[in-house]
Amino acid sequence: MEELPAHQFVLRYASERFATEMKRWVSQPSCAAASGGGRVELRVSLRSQDEVPSARAAIGFAYTGRVVAGSVREALQVRRQGDYLQLDGCQAACDEHILARLKATANADQQAGAPANAAAGGTPGQPEAVGSAAALELFACREIWPDPSQDASFTPVIVAAKDALVTYFGDAQAALSRPALRQELLALPAEAMEALLESDEFGTDSESTVLLLLATWMQGNYHRTGEAERRRLCRLVRLVQLSRPYLAFVLPALAADHEAKPGEPAGWFAIGTLETAFVSQYAAATTELRKRMEEDAEFLSFDLFRTTYSTKPRRQCVPEAGVSVAWFIPQEQLGLAAREAGSLWSLDVAFEEGLTAVAQGLEWVPYVYHKNGESAAGVFVRAELPKALKQPEQQAQAAGAAAGAVEGPLARWADYLNDGKLSGELRLYRGK
Repeated sequence: MEELPAHQFVLRYASERFATEMKRWVSQPSCAAASGGGRVELRVSLRSQDEVPSARAAIGFAYTGRVVAGSVREALQVRRQGDYLQLDGCQAACDEHILARLKATANADQQAGAPANAAAGGTPGQPEAVGSAAALELFACREIWPDPSQDASFTPVIVAAKDALVTYFGDAQAALSRPALRQELLALPAEAMEALLESDEFGTDSESTVLLLLATWMQGNYHRTGEAERRRLCRLVRLVQLSRPYLAFVLPALAADHEAKPGEPAGWFAIGTLETAFVSQYAAATTELRKRMEEDAEFLSFDLFRTTYSTKPRRQCVPEAGVSVAWFIPQEQLGLAAREAGSLWSLDVAFEEGLTAVAQGLEWVPYVYHKNGESAAGVFVRAELPKALKQPEQQAQAAGAAAGAVEGPLARWADYLNDGKLSGELRLYRGK
């Protein structure tokens, strides 16, 4: 049992709970006699020994009016103890403490650089070293949040955390393209993903990229979610805004998997084939036809007020001029490919900073195609369905040729080599 000396005068006016217990103590002589020396002894049961520091901090607040917490988690723990001990003003002070942390990290993000489309190799991207740590930490300790249905005062903190999270990740392309940001995305809990998907300010080039974002997150987090959570997340994708390839091929495939493999990772996207067909027709329909389809939707039990059918666009993250992604092929790889005269070969490029070129929900891969001995080479781009949307059997791919320091006839490439590599740019534009 831990002891914490405190003054009756302070506790009596700081907590309704303590005031009530002190009145009871005074009215029962047996309690006073048992304690000895006229000292009031109040016993407070905690859930575990781990709660003692936060309970001490809450009592400290009664004296100073200040919240002493080294992290968002500690502030939430002090808040919970303040509520439990009925300390006047403690919850509000803890909320202000957390809000100040959210504001401080948001200001740091803005000073480091506004969220930019991460595919733009030539522009400042989302800062990786400076982030909304407070927002990320807040969502990481969801289990100690107060119940929103019973404590509406915490709502402003949640709203501020969601805004900070959206500001930090910026847009779907950024979250998928930059390796560090992608890893942080995969570590988010479902509540944080919900905050991104429901926001109009979470940018994208296309709603197809948003669906890819959810698929990528779900690939690493399926077993951390329940059916209700998955269904809620799926309904935040604005399906009627998907690109034609996604409406024609990707969405029907997801629906077929959901019906064939319910409760399995492959069937994660909660939609049926009938509604998929309806979504595709609705997306292509005129305003007049949509009104008629709305009557059919009621008969089919499709809720057109869901975000699924929202035609309100998200913030467009790609400028009119497009964004550029710098790519390169190391000189040693060129040498390996060119060592045999007369052979045909192609090499996929790598992107600077380990970026991935994502647009329209697809990955774009430039490659160089050449026949040794000829005076010109071709540079082409192919679009690939990302791994997160492929079936396991489709994900098996042959390993690429390893780069080796093998010298070859590179004289013809001399004018194009710079710093030991062939380089160029891929420009991505807005979807139509």
